[in-house]
Amino acid sequence: MNIPSLTLQFGRSGALAEKDGHNYRKDFSSFFKIEFKSVKWPTKGTVFDYFFENLENGVKLEEWEKIVQPIDYETNVPMQSITVPTPESVSLTEFMNNLTSFL
Repeated sequence: MNIPSLTLQFGRSGALAEKDGHNYRKDFSSFFKIEFKSVKWPTKGTVFDYFFENLENGVKLEEWEKIVQPIDYETNVPMQSITVPTPESVSLTEFMNNLTSFL
């Protein structure tokens, strides 16, 4: 993961949400894409749907959805004790793991 990009995306705007029918995350995403024109952003989704994957020859935008791990559900386990990973939970977990690695 590219720490500076995660910091910009989530550190400044991670708490934004939808309120009174207005989606503040979408507004921030539009602003972010305009300000950082050097990045070729996909038209699908918002900046919160992607992360920068470090490669040997640079970085690449990947969807959080691509790294969501499937769960193995066992029928004897109560459903309320299972956490189903989603793209948002994976992105927030990655952000928190990176943040706490500096402590």
